[in-house]
Amino acid sequence: MADFVRVASTAEVPDGGMKKVMLGGQQVLLANVKGKFYAIGNVCTHVGGPLDKGRLDSHEVESRSREARSSSDRKRSIGSSEDLDYRLV
Repeated sequence: MADFVRVASTAEVPDGGMKKVMLGGQQVLLANVKGKFYAIGNVCTHVGGPLDKGRLDSHEVESRSREARSSSDRKRSIGSSEDLDYRLV
């Protein structure tokens, strides 16, 4: 059985909110979308900027990075089957 590490309480991530936490030396972004919690790496996969400085819009996090060329380059989807970076319990 895997070891689980508590990084935040549900009260620390309100509906529509995000919170950056550290886990094993890595930055992890927690997001609350209508009461469902998600966790992904906190780095934009397109330009490497921090996602916690961005904006949560339903199941997408939009990076605030100035290097991104278009809004589609700045968004990262959460909650999809290919985006299971971390398991929440």
